[in-house]
Amino acid sequence: MTANSRCSVAEPPGLETQRREIECLLRESELQAGDSWYVVDRRWFEQWKEFVESGDQNSSSFPGQIDNTELFEDLDSYHLKERLVENEDFMLVPAAVWHKLLQWFGMVDGQPALERKVSPPEPRWAGGFWVRTRVTSGSASGGGPAQHPEGGGVPRGDLPLSP
Repeated sequence: MTANSRCSVAEPPGLETQRREIECLLRESELQAGDSWYVVDRRWFEQWKEFVESGDQNSSSFPGQIDNTELFEDLDSYHLKERLVENEDFMLVPAAVWHKLLQWFGMVDGQPALERKVSPPEPRWAGGFWVRTRVTSGSASGGGPAQHPEGGGVPRGDLPLSP
């Protein structure tokens, strides 16, 4: 049985529980070098959000299996299209979110999981100091800015490096 198999799909919890669990995981996740994040088609993710926000398990907005078809140039090689744009074409979700969604909804048979590793921030020279820029993720509902890992409520910030 593969990770993409329909047989591995567990009965998802209630809609409110799904929404709360995913929002909590997204809110608590920060980009850390070496961590895995996964690419999910934005339309599928938005459909899932609409489904859980509807509060109706029988809603026509049920998203079905995770389907990244629109992100691929062709379905034989699963080569990604060029110039895909984050938050327009796809969402990046942390591994914990990916595994929950995969467990609850499964994935279209044959499609590969699109795992991406977080790279360490690149140091750059700014104002006489070497700094690293860090960016963290936002919430599932799209509300509120992403939080700087050191606090301050800004989406990104320059952190001084040791000399």
